[in-house]
Amino acid sequence: MGVVGHAPYVLHAENAFEGVSLDVWKMIARNLGLQYDARYIARFEDAARLLREERLDVLVGPIAITSSLAKNALLTQPYYRATFGMAVPENDVTLLGRIRQKLGPIAGSIALTMLLVLLVAFFVWRAERRVNAEQFSKDHGKGLGDSIWFTVVTMMGVGYGDKVPITRAGRILSMGWMLVGIVMASSLTAGITTFFTVASLPHLSAVSPASLKNAPIAVANKIGAKLVEERFEAEPLMAPDYEQAFSKLADGSVKAVVGDRVELLYYLRLHPKSKIIVTETNYEVMHYGFAFSKAVRSEFSRVNVELLKLIEDGSIREIFLDWRRGAEQVPISVLVPATGSSDHVQIERLSRKQHSSPGVSSGF
Repeated sequence: MGVVGHAPYVLHAENAFEGVSLDVWKMIARNLGLQYDARYIARFEDAARLLREERLDVLVGPIAITSSLAKNALLTQPYYRATFGMAVPENDVTLLGRIRQKLGPIAGSIALTMLLVLLVAFFVWRAERRVNAEQFSKDHGKGLGDSIWFTVVTMMGVGYGDKVPITRAGRILSMGWMLVGIVMASSLTAGITTFFTVASLPHLSAVSPASLKNAPIAVANKIGAKLVEERFEAEPLMAPDYEQAFSKLADGSVKAVVGDRVELLYYLRLHPKSKIIVTETNYEVMHYGFAFSKAVRSEFSRVNVELLKLIEDGSIREIFLDWRRGAEQVPISVLVPATGSSDHVQIERLSRKQHSSPGVSSGF
């Protein structure tokens, strides 16, 4: 059995394994009485090649169910629906940063409104200046100023009454502007309100795919690299793990880290002092399962049926909820150096302390 993937799906130390994917697999193996010899493989490409060459019987981990993998392997039903997100420096998601990134559509609406105000004001002034000079002066500067004031007041529904058109053309223009102005003012107010409401939401980044075009973005797998190339039209920089990907983000080598949201959030749980956040936007959906060599069809069929049973009876969901509860409190497992040894690694299980806000979603 090959084990491949990142935390929290897979945590490993020498020949010891645990993680969400491993818990799912162990439950299946226990129920079916399967015996297996597990080995960790750092790169998915190597693991897929060994599976294709029938040097492995099964791959366990967050194995993305894709058409390319299905050509050379037997894929189980998915046990998890993953979403891909983006991690960015916290200073990129300030209110000012959101305004810079999001102002485009609103600026267009404001510009259109101002243009219409100027046009209506000009024609009202032209209609009124000769017979209503007291309220709409013949002087270009003062007269247009009076007319703009009247047009804005009318659009906003204030109706001070200090400026009133008396000509037929002026009144027709004013009535039409009243109807149009009410709609425009309401739409503009709603748009601005929505913008500032959304901009003030925590962890909602203003960083969009368009803003990262051609920018370097760190990824830890080929799925993330493909997403960066196609969706962001940016340059993916492959990192062997999230530790190095986030290091590149911290030193400014890249603008963002794109990957599985669970993996991104889990990493930040282990590094709470990082001034990095995971945005709320999901950019891709991927389904995870297990991959079998075509030489072990009978075992594949048994595992697939058992996996479906565990999905149906809620066991898989309980595994993920258990890990989620741990992530919301204290990370369940951390890889740490053993005391007095620099080359040996062990898995240390941490005690779970009650979180002060258990209702806060981890996104996991």
